Amino acid sequence: MKACTSLLSIVFLSVHALAAGDKPAINVTYYDYPPTMKIVDGRPAGPYVDQIVKVAETAGLSIHWLLTTINAETKMLDQGVRQICTTGRLHNDERAARWLYVPYEWDWLPGDIIVSRPEKAAVVAEHPHILDLLHDRSLHPMMVGGSTFGNEVDKAIKYRDHWVANDAGSEIQVIKLIAAGRADYTIIAFDQWEEALAADQSLSFLSALKIDGVLPPAPIYLTCSKATDPQVIVKLGEAMGKLGYKYRPEIDR
Repeated sequence: MKACTSLLSIVFLSVHALAAGDKPAINVTYYDYPPTMKIVDGRPAGPYVDQIVKVAETAGLSIHWLLTTINAETKMLDQGVRQICTTGRLHNDERAARWLYVPYEWDWLPGDIIVSRPEKAAVVAEHPHILDLLHDRSLHPMMVGGSTFGNEVDKAIKYRDHWVANDAGSEIQVIKLIAAGRADYTIIAFDQWEEALAADQSLSFLSALKIDGVLPPAPIYLTCSKATDPQVIVKLGEAMGKLGYKYRPEIDR
């Protein structure tokens, strides 16, 4: 998932009319998603921040930083009304029908795991596949809103399994809600579990499990709304090519 995912910065791409010689501006929003993006003294920091700054400079664009959430960026991409782009979003069929992808690998996510209450771990592990787990109404899952967990899991959550809470604001929040007994398990990116443990060892009593059907390691992409000026997407792609990012022709459609 950069849930999701896992995640990650969003770029409101709105090219403003500027004085001659000035760079067009893109508004890049951010949220706390360590280790790839952090908020330090109220400002964005981390590898993804450095990456988008370099890509924008190479594309001849300047940046304005704006604060947002994963859920909010997903809604804006889905609506396709504003000229926005996100860095670090997974590709799937449903998103590809509504979003535009810059066809260069931004990064790779390490894959998802299940984090559960320890007393529920044995029951979770009995399920042969993630879809079987999601259909078990004796358990109460909670997910991060705006994240993706794979096509089939997303469909199960959206269309069939309405008892699945899908409104947590972030990975660290959902982990803490599991720890507090507000839900039985969640699906999160493995690196976010590691970050949560590094930040708060009191969470180590929770159980981490892997079952069939959770997302494997996968590439993520800079992603734009369909309202985005096609020339902006071209410029970002050309910049990523110049900087040595890997081109993925199957995403270029």
